[in-house]
Amino acid sequence: VTDAALGHVQFHRACYGAYNDSLLFFFLLGWVQLGLGIVAGALAWTYYRDEISVYAPTITSFILLWVCFFMLMFRGNRVRTYHWTLLAETLVLCLWVMPLHYIISLYVAVPHDQLPRSTMACLIIFLLNTLFRLLNVLGNIILMCEYQRTNHYLPKGMIPFWRRITNPIADALIFWTYPQSVEQKYPPHWG
Repeated sequence: VTDAALGHVQFHRACYGAYNDSLLFFFLLGWVQLGLGIVAGALAWTYYRDEISVYAPTITSFILLWVCFFMLMFRGNRVRTYHWTLLAETLVLCLWVMPLHYIISLYVAVPHDQLPRSTMACLIIFLLNTLFRLLNVLGNIILMCEYQRTNHYLPKGMIPFWRRITNPIADALIFWTYPQSVEQKYPPHWG
């Protein structure tokens, strides 16, 4: 074990390097998610403006996308807003079910070679956007449960088999959703 990281005594130097990398990944991932949400909405409004089951949910989810973005931007170390972010992300996830259902029903009703290529592009972007939202929902559930990463790591022989599987999954979802949760202050205040 090496010395503490400069300015971050809660981390070893090597651990802080990995944490810093996860913050960079999270930053880039945030822009990808924001871009996906914008592109998915734009595709829906361009190609399915007359279909209310696509148009209405995508407008609502676009507004909620920005609500989630601003909650993430202004989230601090003391006040926990995971329950509000979870609610907004769950609503966005549910709102994308109807557009996905509509696109998939097109593929069921019409042979895929007779559909325009834009339909496949919409389906892929909608699915990616929905997958990202699902991972955000799962990560916020774990964060809302106050999962303590450091309490779950013991010497190799002392970790139950199921924890060897669930710990990395929980960590990945936490770092996908909000890696700064590692720096949270206790006791929490739920805002």
